[in-house]
Amino acid sequence: MAEKPDTSSNSLYGASKIIADECRSANLAFLECKRDNPHPKDCVLQGEKVTACVLNTLRILEKSCPGELEAQSSCLKDSRMTFSECRDSQRELRRCWKRATYVEEP
Repeated sequence: MAEKPDTSSNSLYGASKIIADECRSANLAFLECKRDNPHPKDCVLQGEKVTACVLNTLRILEKSCPGELEAQSSCLKDSRMTFSECRDSQRELRRCWKRATYVEEP
């Protein structure tokens, strides 16, 4: 079993923009399920897919971009979660993410 990544609020905020992009389809499926099904147990599978996507994204960031993730998380913490003040560290984190997840076509 893979090691559990840091899911503190600092880590989640730091990775939030990438998580939003990477887990968009899983999140939308979960929200659609919740809209269409009043009972929470009806959407457990979709919720598990969202959780798995977030954890996988965090694992990749922690392995491949630890300095960039820490810089973004720290900037957000220091700026009281003002994303506009952390554009430079956000840009560096996104660059690192793209390098880490780039797959060359055969």
